[in-house]
Amino acid sequence: MKWFVAAINLDGTTMSPFSGHSLVESIRTPYNQVCTKLHHESEICALVMESSTIDMPEHMCSERHQQTIIGDIRLDNRDVLLTRLTELHTRKTEYINDLDLALELILLHGINIVYDFVGEFAFVIWDKRERKAIAVRDHTGMRTLFWTQKQHTLWISSDLSLLKDVFSLEQINTDYLMDFYLYNGHMDKVNTPYDNVYRLPSASWLEVTVGSVYTNKYWNLYDQCEELRYRDVDEYESHFRELMVNAVKRRMTPSVKPAVMMSGGLDSTLLYGIARTEIPTQNTIPVCGVFDRWHECDEREYIYAVLDHYNSRDDAVFEVCDNYGTFHQFPNEYLWTYEPAVTAATASFTDSLIRCASTAGAKQIFTGYGSDHLLTGSLPTLADMLHSGKISLAVKEASQLASRYRLSTPKLLAYYGIGPLIGRGWSKELRKNKHSQFIEELKQIPSYNQQEYYQQFNGTMAHLFMDRVLAAKYGVTMQHPFLDRELVEFLFRVPGVVRFQGDMTKPLLRKSMGKYLPQQIIERKNKTGHLPLTHEGLKQVWNEVIQVASKGRIQILNILPHQEWLQALYKFRHGMVVREDMWVLLTLELWLYKLEEQIGVGLMH
Repeated sequence: MKWFVAAINLDGTTMSPFSGHSLVESIRTPYNQVCTKLHHESEICALVMESSTIDMPEHMCSERHQQTIIGDIRLDNRDVLLTRLTELHTRKTEYINDLDLALELILLHGINIVYDFVGEFAFVIWDKRERKAIAVRDHTGMRTLFWTQKQHTLWISSDLSLLKDVFSLEQINTDYLMDFYLYNGHMDKVNTPYDNVYRLPSASWLEVTVGSVYTNKYWNLYDQCEELRYRDVDEYESHFRELMVNAVKRRMTPSVKPAVMMSGGLDSTLLYGIARTEIPTQNTIPVCGVFDRWHECDEREYIYAVLDHYNSRDDAVFEVCDNYGTFHQFPNEYLWTYEPAVTAATASFTDSLIRCASTAGAKQIFTGYGSDHLLTGSLPTLADMLHSGKISLAVKEASQLASRYRLSTPKLLAYYGIGPLIGRGWSKELRKNKHSQFIEELKQIPSYNQQEYYQQFNGTMAHLFMDRVLAAKYGVTMQHPFLDRELVEFLFRVPGVVRFQGDMTKPLLRKSMGKYLPQQIIERKNKTGHLPLTHEGLKQVWNEVIQVASKGRIQILNILPHQEWLQALYKFRHGMVVREDMWVLLTLELWLYKLEEQIGVGLMH
């Protein structure tokens, strides 16, 4: 896990050094577990931090050619990028780290070279001669970057908490809160919860001088809408298998113990299978949440099938999670963060598994996050089938889906097949209450399958709470191979009929990954949920939640009247049909309550 914060005097005046101790405390990681390095020059002061031995902090800052680069960078296509250097630079390329490689490439080819970077990165470059700062964030938003400007000083950091001394918690940006609501909590826009503090969106670079601020989006997923046309399905499966294995391999760091947060589902067990088969020397630890009380949530049957397949039961770490319900020990143990997060409601479950992995010695933890978003397949593929005249195929797929989910075939076809073609059904719902910018982005995408995929891809930003908040407590790095840039782009271009089949979920994964998983997992059809745990958690803390939530702090957004909010809370408590936006509204309400605790002032007067 890495963090950094930098302050740059854009006008060239001398920058005073700042203290690192309070900044380390703000990331909630024990001070004695963090290596720090203070970088101070005339106009710039930066603090870089590293919580493990993956890369010491000196690999997070570098100075050469009157340029200073500060950041967190992992480049996965080094071999390709090294060919872009000149002969002058290639003498010692095997020793050049990713930070210096990125700087050299930008100096040679300009900032647009970052389009060709494959990996995860967030960094800032200070050009002393031109007195210009350029900050960059990776394509899929795996790393975060925030900034603010005080007179001629630019403050930029990997985490909002590291800017806490240069903005006020009381200056709430209600535009952000409304965006949070409209985007269902998946934030990747410029706004943050605080006035005059900004986020650099994913796949963007920022240029700041004394007199100007300019942001550019250098990559959009929807710029690559042309479908892949392979000869047969086997080629898609082979390509997927190659990308999936590479996505796991490139994230494995030699000499660092990895763990997989492993349930009994397809996704996490696949990551464990790839790790054990392709990188056996890493001794990957499976960390599994199990349930003694809630048998319908327990997946030990499938977990044991995988462990027995690899003869590795003795390697597994099990955590009984019966008591890690929704809003666990609210309000005392409900974690406040500088941004609200919908997943904070279930943080205790995820936190317990990260803690177990850390205790077992793991410094990086792999998850199957993103697979459900990008591999499940798109029901609106039915509309693409009808649009292209494949009526019998659409009816067949809809019939199989209806049988699997016990739904009506005509209603499925009407909502996902015919509806989108006439601006109704799924297509209308997708656009309802959404931000205008999102609607404009959807217009760039020709197929309904890809529109739904794009919506799902935008929803993957929820992983950042796990990565930057929960993992920070234990100093570990989270890895999500299913969100690998090359894999994301490939799946976006795969025809909907390959990624989606009515009689099978995730057909591309099931048909291509038999080498790594026992047949019991490949053929598994049911998916375990955690509803009993959710309801039990609500039951245990509901009196505390309702006491807090009934105040209706979300009234500042004018989304619904106070009485209607109270009625929604009552229905939610009793399991009745409730608003679709209930979780995001409750997230905002509880976050605002915890914010009041931080600032000591009530938001409602």
